[in-house]
Amino acid sequence: MKAKFIFMWIASAMLFTACSSDDNEGYTVGPGNNGEQASVQFELDASMLNYAPSGPSLRYSPEYTSSGFSIYAFRQAIDGDLEGQYVFEKTINLANMTYRESDRKLVGSDLLNIGTYKFISAYGLNQPTSILSVPTFNILNDSYFITYNGGTTPLGEIFLQDTDAANLTSYDLGINSTNPTVTATLNRAVSRVDIMFFKGTRNEDGTYTELPYNTGNNVFGNKTIQQIQLRYGNLNNVMNVFGNYATTTPMSANIELSNFSEIITIGNNTVSGTIVGDEDYTRYDAVASEDIIYGGAHIFGNYLFPNRELQENESTIKNTSLEIYIKPEYGLGRTINVSVDEEHLLPVEKNKVTLVKIYIIERNPGPGPGPGPGPDPDPEEPTVFTTNVDFEIEIETVWEGSHEVTGEVN
Repeated sequence: MKAKFIFMWIASAMLFTACSSDDNEGYTVGPGNNGEQASVQFELDASMLNYAPSGPSLRYSPEYTSSGFSIYAFRQAIDGDLEGQYVFEKTINLANMTYRESDRKLVGSDLLNIGTYKFISAYGLNQPTSILSVPTFNILNDSYFITYNGGTTPLGEIFLQDTDAANLTSYDLGINSTNPTVTATLNRAVSRVDIMFFKGTRNEDGTYTELPYNTGNNVFGNKTIQQIQLRYGNLNNVMNVFGNYATTTPMSANIELSNFSEIITIGNNTVSGTIVGDEDYTRYDAVASEDIIYGGAHIFGNYLFPNRELQENESTIKNTSLEIYIKPEYGLGRTINVSVDEEHLLPVEKNKVTLVKIYIIERNPGPGPGPGPGPDPDPEEPTVFTTNVDFEIEIETVWEGSHEVTGEVN
């Protein structure tokens, strides 16, 4: 079998800003515990997101809403045993955020007690507890951990600040005549695995070429897909709220994909073939039919916690194993073991898509109707569910300083 893994940078940054309301100018009350509050306006820049307040697009792509953001406020203690430390004050109320189409910002405000603050911001931590466990905050530090609990439901996307508690900026709110503007950048803290299927042929030099299907056919033989399960081994499952690796015991998870009419894209490109995975390709959150060779398929997969950070002497970390189970609505399912040995494990890296490209190679059909051996003069096109095929595997990482490992399994 041949699967091809390609890792490309995803556009990832989200920016939120919070600034004082004009109504607060002239506030000079000090940071005592006297109940004085300042109304702080928050602006979350959604210009880099597929924020869709009017509903989903025709093709699947991630959507971001105000309910997915979390901003945690920590106020500095001015006396007592915790003097000088930042203590959790509240979660900023984002329920009244509205989308401002003119500059693509989510805007709203909340009240904060007068004082000096630090903020932790995030997106995607409000997932079901069966999927994700989040910390209960107290004293601000780096030892607050997010745990991926596995199960069968895919993990949602997570964005975090790429910093640590000590380097969070502190802000005096309501202490001086004007409040400072509060800013923070969120970066994608997870990886994603997508699957692609193609009809292909093996070249003499060991490379593979994608082939288009005949008009009206595709890699699934036009069958309706009933189930896709991605079976992972050796997954990371713990990181802190700043996205730093903290796993001690990796886990396994069998992820059930769903909404196949949205996450499966069938190719219709009959001219230039597949461009998904090319060096300048960036539309991983909205793969289109014209991006894929005719009859090929792209499956929007699932998010995973990334492997630990690369060290200077490492070009990649390949830890995670994958087996794919795919079943049509009528008929038997097919199991494809991608990670047949250690060389065929997946690298799972922060803010990168792992593309698993699987090429379906038709075996020699055997004797034809003539006096000697030969191919069937009118063979049926090979599909995922055809029995007379091999799946060919190759692992390829594409970034500066490329690395390739190849292998075959019949």
